[in-house]
Amino acid sequence: DCSDLGSTTITILATDASGNVGLATVNVTVVDQDAPVIVSAPSDTTLAACNAQLVYNYNVTDNCGYTANLVTGLASGSTFPLGTTTVTYEFSDASGNTATHSFDVTVDTLGTYNLPANTEFCADNGPVDLSLGQTGLTFAGDGIAADGQTFQPAVAGVGLHTLSFTYTDANGCIQVGSITVRVYPVPAQPLVLQVLPTVLESSVTGARYQWFKGGVWIQGETSKQLNITTGGNYQVKVFNAYDCDRMSTGLVISSTGLSIDEVFNTLNIFPNPTQSLVVLEFGVSLESDMSIQVIDIAGRTVHLQTITSGTQSYRMDLSPFKAGAYQIVLRDSKTGAVSVEQIIKVD
Repeated sequence: DCSDLGSTTITILATDASGNVGLATVNVTVVDQDAPVIVSAPSDTTLAACNAQLVYNYNVTDNCGYTANLVTGLASGSTFPLGTTTVTYEFSDASGNTATHSFDVTVDTLGTYNLPANTEFCADNGPVDLSLGQTGLTFAGDGIAADGQTFQPAVAGVGLHTLSFTYTDANGCIQVGSITVRVYPVPAQPLVLQVLPTVLESSVTGARYQWFKGGVWIQGETSKQLNITTGGNYQVKVFNAYDCDRMSTGLVISSTGLSIDEVFNTLNIFPNPTQSLVVLEFGVSLESDMSIQVIDIAGRTVHLQTITSGTQSYRMDLSPFKAGAYQIVLRDSKTGAVSVEQIIKVD
């Protein structure tokens, strides 16, 4: 019973049978030497930055009662700051007996993420991974695919687009924001025009150009026109003011300076009509193989051969064929270009 704490004077009176009396006095002091007992206490805890409030409890007993004193840290129910906070409590009774306990509360920082540095695209660019491979980063808005990470410039269309993003870190904390991306137009697809026998020109005007021969970049040829000295397959890439580009199809120029269409234009077929022999004569020697297909009025192929490169004159005997009109289909093996001619067979 803690009510007996302190000093008490006890007087003892003794009397014997003869009536003699004896008196004695003694002081008795009752002290409390038992410290408070911590039955249960919080342990070290790690919290997410987005949920840093902590409620904690102590279970303490003492034979004479105690008081609790927060020495360091924050009280239960507080929101803890980033980093590690040490919480220390001291439990003491009226006799000065104490018990202490400490535990650490660590609050993780918010997860970090990186946004794409390049936010300008040409309309013909392929899909772009805006998440840069980061887990938990997703986007929404024009041109964003179903996976929430891939931006499709062609789908978004030309112009400025605001995309929202959400980042969820490993602790489930969510951060939101937005970025702007711009999609630029691409030039119209150019054609290579042969404006003079030795001069080629892009059909589309651009900010700059790059010429190619046989698929290989021609160093220093960045003008709208190209002067040529040899035959080959020529292409031009046109760039607009946004540095978006478009490549032309190829124009094959023979060693004579003629394109395949111009080679076709040099063709002379004689005699026409004919009873038997017919001659196909080109104005220049062929630089690539060319197939020749003869088709009758019913659509059947009655003759199919290859005219080899280097040939300038090709002879064909039509005497086995019935009288009538026939189509001659010439196809260049290098460019795929086709020319269709007609010949009449008579008896």
